[in-house]
Amino acid sequence: MIAEAESLPQVFDLWEIAQPTADGDVSFGMPGSYQAEVALWELDLPADPESAASELQRRGDFIQASLDALNDAPGEIEGFVKKAGGGPLSDVSFDVSPAQPFNDAEQDALRLLTYLDVGPDEVSFAVAEQSKSELEQASQQFQTAFDRMLRLVSHFAWVETWVGDSLSGRTVVGWSGNMHNAWAGQIEAGSYGLHQKAVSQALDSRNIVVHACVVTIQSAAKLAVLLTNPAGAVLALPIAWKLVNQILKDVEKYREITNQEMNNAE
Repeated sequence: MIAEAESLPQVFDLWEIAQPTADGDVSFGMPGSYQAEVALWELDLPADPESAASELQRRGDFIQASLDALNDAPGEIEGFVKKAGGGPLSDVSFDVSPAQPFNDAEQDALRLLTYLDVGPDEVSFAVAEQSKSELEQASQQFQTAFDRMLRLVSHFAWVETWVGDSLSGRTVVGWSGNMHNAWAGQIEAGSYGLHQKAVSQALDSRNIVVHACVVTIQSAAKLAVLLTNPAGAVLALPIAWKLVNQILKDVEKYREITNQEMNNAE
């Protein structure tokens, strides 16, 4: 079984399912029914206010970039389908116009779609084995992502902001969207704004997890037109996940490069 940390984009790993712990300085006095497993977003910020704001901005930029990429994903996949001929692969030529080349992720998707459409007997043994392995892996990855999404939306969301070594603020978001806030007794004035931004980012990131799963399912339906099998949408699901996953991983790579450049500049 593929390890979850290796299979999911970073944005899926910003939350964890945990048992909430009581804290003497930050308390809600909430009913005991709330003390079950929760979806926990825990953000550690440096004690220096300027550094804390900078770290929060970086994380916010990453979340927004991931959301923007997901919003663009359906159009990118529609473009891929058109480049592939817009119909069953068996009916079109695989010659590609130099003006519309396939990128690496699209070439992999074409290979996997062809494997699904013609069957293992019509491709080389090496290609069949590789394609089968990739499809199984992608299927497991999407199942892990989907399970994570279900767990996130079925639990209360707890957002905790730590500044230095101290718990600064905690917000609990219920299923109806109502929020309960609590603050440390000696909280700095600027920490209120940092925590509110953290709450907004946390909820945006949870929406990204849901959106990624929805976009994957929608994209599988788009890819299904390239297959002759009536169950094409189901078969194409792992390929759709690979494309969506790659889109999010590209955002991660850009973030890493940007962070490295900023660190070098400092």
